[in-house]
Amino acid sequence: MEREIQLLSPENLPLDLGELGVVTEAEAIIPGVYEASMRQEGSLLLSETFIVLSEAPSISAAAKKYGKYDLDYPGLLVYGENCSVDSRCIIEYELCRYKKLHGIPLSPKDSMRISIAFGRELHPEYFGPYAVPQETPWGRTTRYKVIANGVFWLESEWCQRGLAVSFPVYDNISKEAAKLAVSFNPKWELPYIFFLEEDSCVPVFELALSMAEGDLLCSIDPYALMNALYIQHPDYAVSNNAVEQAGIHLGGIVSFTPENGTEYISF
Repeated sequence: MEREIQLLSPENLPLDLGELGVVTEAEAIIPGVYEASMRQEGSLLLSETFIVLSEAPSISAAAKKYGKYDLDYPGLLVYGENCSVDSRCIIEYELCRYKKLHGIPLSPKDSMRISIAFGRELHPEYFGPYAVPQETPWGRTTRYKVIANGVFWLESEWCQRGLAVSFPVYDNISKEAAKLAVSFNPKWELPYIFFLEEDSCVPVFELALSMAEGDLLCSIDPYALMNALYIQHPDYAVSNNAVEQAGIHLGGIVSFTPENGTEYISF
């Protein structure tokens, strides 16, 4: 581990890690973990990165699996926004955990809750998926179906159905869709927003468009979904089609096929 420590000392920087970028600055924050600034080839912009020494005892073996390394420097594990999937939230969480276990005060920018919130979206295999909200604007959850990680179709004890979308997944919906959310703000670790059944077609339509293939975990009838948009929110459907016809392609033309009904999700 001494070799890697020397590599990241100020007199040996900048350090070229190939496709991962060039380390311009590095500062040790706990044993074996560095906050670093890195620059990509051909760019003047610096990105905030964590570099973990492969033998660092302060970081778990599970977290080390997410680090990327250059073949010439296998002892330096890089976690940054320029990796295939941003993995910084994993090290942010492990840093908070280490500090709490060792009685080290957290800095103002340390937030275990924020790291978990983004981590459940980006790395559910490490953090676990988002939990189903037990409380809704319509009483306690009695039944649910997982549409995608962080997106739930619910039924409550008041026999009300609707949609729950967790933070930060709800950042993927438009301001127009977000305005349809029901006001509800219990004191939870991670916030959700909720939509009545008759309004849920708008955020479901937008979220389905933003998801990668394989992220949807239940069947959604696209024809019934478009019918629900036309019946419950005709202005939204017309606006979407106008944008599509203008050549700005979002999710395709919303069509109306009465024979397919409006039940796009079923329990």
